[in-house]
Amino acid sequence: MKAEEALQLGLLNRLVSDGDVLEEAVRLAEQIAGWPPLALRASKRVLQHNIDCGLQEALLYERAGLRMAGLAPNDRREAGESIREKRPPVFTGQ
Repeated sequence: MKAEEALQLGLLNRLVSDGDVLEEAVRLAEQIAGWPPLALRASKRVLQHNIDCGLQEALLYERAGLRMAGLAPNDRREAGESIREKRPPVFTGQ
């Protein structure tokens, strides 16, 4: 499958030229580093677990991951406040 087709099917979210791969990877890593730590950890666990399981088990595990991600009330509050105040959020994992 060509990259353009994968992008059209939604398998990719962007195309990057060969010369820009490292720069784009660093930019994406910096963006991910600013995400809420517990939500990111839960997402990674769900993705790793769900690679080798059926749909029903994957949905149950994803639901558990969403509950885990919600265990940081300060981060939830910070998300809302940062949107209202039009500033980047500062997440602490709490």
